[in-house]
Formats: sequence, structure tokens, C-alpha cells
Amino acid sequence: MIAISLAYVASTGQCYLKTISIPTGTSLRGAIMRSGWLTAHQEEFAQLQVWLDATDDAQSPNHKAWQVGIFSQKKPLGYQLQAGDRVEIYRPLVLDPMKLRKQKL
Repeated sequence: MIAISLAYVASTGQCYLKTISIPTGTSLRGAIMRSGWLTAHQEEFAQLQVWLDATDDAQSPNHKAWQVGIFSQKKPLGYQLQAGDRVEIYRPLVLDPMKLRKQKL
């Protein structure tokens, strides 16, 4: 068994942080499923569940639409986690940062 952590910040600012023990060789997708967040917080993670189902067989991250990573590095869902990894769940951007910056000028 290895210990990993999972992190997510909701649009409301609520932080989700959890440390779990998983079997060696567990995939990134498997760790998200084992976290229990998808069932315990269905409303908050409904979009993530849809995304996971749609990208289950993707081999390489699409950097514009990818929603998970390890230490700010987007990884495929099949990536095998190592001890101490921090799984990060990203939410889609509400505003394009470039457009927002131009609006401020």
C-alpha cells in the first residue's frame, strides 16, 4: 500500500483535501474513484464524473480540456501513482485569462 493525497478547490472556495492508502499500481482514475468524492459530493463532482467517463480511454492529456494531474503536471488517467503523489483535480476556467486581462486594460 502507498499513501497519496487528493486536492480540489471548488468554485465556492471550499477546499477538498484527502490522504488515502491505495494498492501499488493503482491508476490515477482508480485513485479518484477510491477517494469517495464522486459519491459523497455528487453535485460538486458531477461534471468530473461525466468527463472521466468520456475520456476513459485517452492515452495522452489534452492540455486545454484535461481535468486531472499530479503536482500541476497533467497525466493520463492510466498513470500509475507513486507514493507521495498529490492528485489534483482541476475545474474548467470560467473566463479566459487573456480576455480578462484585456478587459482590465
